[in-house]
Amino acid sequence: MLVEYRNNYQKIALGLLSYVPKIADYQDIHKTLNWYLSQNDRRLFLWKNEVNNFTGIIGIQFIENYVLLRIIVMSAQENRLMDKVRVLNALQDLFPDKKILGTMENVDLITQWEHIINNEEHTNE
Repeated sequence: MLVEYRNNYQKIALGLLSYVPKIADYQDIHKTLNWYLSQNDRRLFLWKNEVNNFTGIIGIQFIENYVLLRIIVMSAQENRLMDKVRVLNALQDLFPDKKILGTMENVDLITQWEHIINNEEHTNE
């Protein structure tokens, strides 16, 4: 389940953001968090798994009719493709009128997700 970031989740968010490869140190983690909190068109969501543990974080930005997925980070035990597919499905459920796009870093994930959901739709017909 996706849960929108709140200030009382700061330590959890900072910990999960530390898994982002291009974020080098504690100062960069704080800059990233503040970047998402500084504008209304950007949001952070934490992923809560089936046993109510936070195991992932996503950062998104709204651009017209799109949701741009900027970061998606999962803990090591839930970093499989199907875990990320569940996160993306939940994101699409939150914003059903918007198309989800990826950055250059995660466009392959978005492509795989679209392929999976398109196959599921054809299977259910």
